[in-house]
Amino acid sequence: MSLIAPARLHFGFLDPTGLSGRQFASLGLVIEGYNVNLEATRSKTLIITGDALDEETDKFFRVTITRLKKKYGFADDFKIVLKEKPPRHSGFGSGTQLALALSRALLEIIKLKPRTEHLSLAVNRGKRSGIGILGFDKGGFIVDGGKLTDARQPPLKDLGSSGGLGIKKQTGRKSKSSEYFQKRLPGTTVSLSFFADGQNVVPLGYSKPVATSQSNLPFVFCGLDGPIELIDSVAQEALKISKLIVHKFKLRGYNGIDFLVSDKTVHFLDLNPRITASFEILQESHSFCFFEKHIHLTSDIPGNTCISESFPAMQKKIISGFRVIYAESDFYMNERCQKSLFNNKFLTNIPNSKYFFKKYEPVCSVFLRSNSMLELQRALDDKVDFVYNKLSQLT
Repeated sequence: MSLIAPARLHFGFLDPTGLSGRQFASLGLVIEGYNVNLEATRSKTLIITGDALDEETDKFFRVTITRLKKKYGFADDFKIVLKEKPPRHSGFGSGTQLALALSRALLEIIKLKPRTEHLSLAVNRGKRSGIGILGFDKGGFIVDGGKLTDARQPPLKDLGSSGGLGIKKQTGRKSKSSEYFQKRLPGTTVSLSFFADGQNVVPLGYSKPVATSQSNLPFVFCGLDGPIELIDSVAQEALKISKLIVHKFKLRGYNGIDFLVSDKTVHFLDLNPRITASFEILQESHSFCFFEKHIHLTSDIPGNTCISESFPAMQKKIISGFRVIYAESDFYMNERCQKSLFNNKFLTNIPNSKYFFKKYEPVCSVFLRSNSMLELQRALDDKVDFVYNKLSQLT
């Protein structure tokens, strides 16, 4: 059984939060010249070979075959020859095309023909975007309308929860005294980080928080990109809000506020009177040490507790971002898994070995720099997919 699957270009997600009523809508284009080309036949033992095969793809194929056997209940083995494949982690959708091409070829041999969208779920692909799945079947220019959400229903939030934890969808039950409803509004969530001395405010930059795409954690914070540009009226309104808050609560040092921009209107969300997740992102673009300035502004050292409007401006805008990797299931972080993760320079916050992670617990982070926000988001998506595949192979 021979099978050829083309590569695709993905032009980014529209409204990943789903507040418009649809989540992960996107555009994509199937292209020629970067195909997956493989051949599969029955065999007494599993054999994976071919000129285009490398160690990473070999492991990926073995994980995919294990998932197929678990889903469709067959015990057959095969010889798989990989003749051609696009470069991995380069924006061509190689993971999805490799998984679908392999799966379709093997199931054709044993006379099974599930729909591609069902097949993709069996091999853990297409959880967010349908571009690669429809591209595999049809090719061409693809408009993905995204997934329908219950965006018009106000979610319930636990008092005292943070980071998107403790927020859940309505189930029709009566809310508890420790819960309250949050109104949903369409728009973009933005964070403003600033230094304060109890009276004055100096903005450091704006960044964009990102929520996880895992279905059971729809509101949980999983990353940040920045710095981003805002239109002047929105930036001025956000700065005005921060000044009012600083004056009211006499805030000092590094602080941040989150707000929603909806049709050029700023809706204040919350205050973070502490060093926030944007600290490392924005530090990249400034020449002075944030931590040193924070210590000075929050200490009693004479002459260091005030700021002025002549505060050092952003030296050079360096676009960077990070994503938090959450455990998809319970697993034990052994030494082999830990060392394998450490070999990737884009990973940070890697835990020590001999730790048992529970499902949905944060494992590590992906941190990248780029020349543009679009390139950054594409690269982060690729690296996140890489890490999840790596964890599934190692655990």
